[in-house]
Amino acid sequence: MESLVSRDVLSTVDQRVIPAENHSLLASPPGGQHDASPRPNERGRGIRLGLLAGTLGIGCCVAPVVLVLLGISSATAAVALGTHLYRSWGWAFKLAGLLLAMAAMAIQYRRAKTCPADRRPNLRHMGVWLGVTAVITYAGLYVLTTILGKVGT
Repeated sequence: MESLVSRDVLSTVDQRVIPAENHSLLASPPGGQHDASPRPNERGRGIRLGLLAGTLGIGCCVAPVVLVLLGISSATAAVALGTHLYRSWGWAFKLAGLLLAMAAMAIQYRRAKTCPADRRPNLRHMGVWLGVTAVITYAGLYVLTTILGKVGT
C-alpha cells in the first residue's frame, strides 16, 4: 500500500486516487500563461444574459407586439399600448434591463470567487458579451417595433 501512495496522488476533491500522470491535465500551461480568449461557457452565458437584459429593457414595446402575434390584441390597440408604455414607463423598463445586467454580473463575480484561481472565468469577456448583446438586442427590437408600429397605424 505504501508504494501505491507514493506513485499516485490523492485527490482532495472526491477522495479518489488519481495517477500522477493524469495530474498534468490540472497543471497550468507551460510558462504559466493562460489563454485570454473567452471560454465558450462565458461567451454563451454573456450572450444569453444580454438577450434577456436587452429584451427586458425594450419590453414596453415588445409586449404589445407579442399580444398581437398571439391574437389577443388588435394592431391599433397594441400601438396605443406600446406608445403609452414607452412614454410613461419606458424609463422603468430600461432601468430593469440595466439592473438585470448588473445583477447578473454581480452573481457571476460571486460564482467566480469560488473557483480555483487557475480556473476562474474571465468576467471581463463575459461582461463585454453581455453588454454588446444587450445593446444590439435593444436596438434591433426598437427598430422592429418602430417599423411594426408604423405599419399598424
